[in-house]
Amino acid sequence: MRPEDLAILAFLVAFLLGWQAFRWWRSWQVRRQARRARRGEHRAEQLLAAEGYRVIDTQVRAPITWYLGAEVHEGFVQADLLVARGRRRYVAEVKTGRAGSEPDAETRRQLLEYHLAFPVHGVLLVDVERKAVTPVSFRMPFAGPRRAPAWHYLVAFGLGAIVAGLLGGY
Repeated sequence: MRPEDLAILAFLVAFLLGWQAFRWWRSWQVRRQARRARRGEHRAEQLLAAEGYRVIDTQVRAPITWYLGAEVHEGFVQADLLVARGRRRYVAEVKTGRAGSEPDAETRRQLLEYHLAFPVHGVLLVDVERKAVTPVSFRMPFAGPRRAPAWHYLVAFGLGAIVAGLLGGY
């Protein structure tokens, strides 16, 4: 075997070993993150129980359908916990580390999805590190088609009644 062939073979072996090491490292990271998430959810359940909530279900899904032009797409939104306090139900998103105390745009979008997709009374953000359960609400003045205030309809109805009364007398 020539030295060039040995160099190519050594390079290939090194590449394959490096690739396998990367896959092992990435798998280890994913497993570590999953363990941390499970521990966080368990701690969140205890925290919610201390706040008077009872856990109904974990990893709950709500189906969603959306349209891209005429094309129908279906999927689901998945929340960490479905909880209740009294007769009111909530979905709870559990965050650990900085994500709980400093919610970013991704967390905001996630919470808004829950708000729109789940038939519940509210959304909760559970910050495991700070041991805080925070209700989340959204004010969206431009969501959906615009409607006139109710008094506009009352005035229009009143004017219509007056006109109908005047015309009916002739």
